[in-house]
Amino acid sequence: TEPHDAEHVVFANGTQYPVYLTVSPKDGKYHPLKEESDEEKLARHGPVESVGVVFAFPPLGWQRINIGRPLYEAHPVFRAAIDEVSGCTEPLLPQPLLQVLYPDEIDEPMYAEAIQQPQYALLSLFALEYALGRL
Repeated sequence: TEPHDAEHVVFANGTQYPVYLTVSPKDGKYHPLKEESDEEKLARHGPVESVGVVFAFPPLGWQRINIGRPLYEAHPVFRAAIDEVSGCTEPLLPQPLLQVLYPDEIDEPMYAEAIQQPQYALLSLFALEYALGRL
């Protein structure tokens, strides 16, 4: 696939179904990824001089407690980025993001539910992607 192609996974009744899509820099729309010739790709995408960095944030529903915890424990740059986001958002949340994202084992059931709330779900996904981008 090309650098601007993306794989999405759709969940239905607990089953994962891969859906392959590409976003066209020409029109900004998603198109089903299909086998096509280089000429067809060029016609659809237009000439691409350079491809910058693209961050694709996962959709709501992908957030989980302890997501990225091994990276948090092993990589100081990742840890610093997560801590930075948590620190910035701490005054705005009932519980610190860091506490919800990486709870003590005894508190995991409580925070597994809390992370599904939009205020934590969106921030946890952002924090994860931001920290990955900093690596």
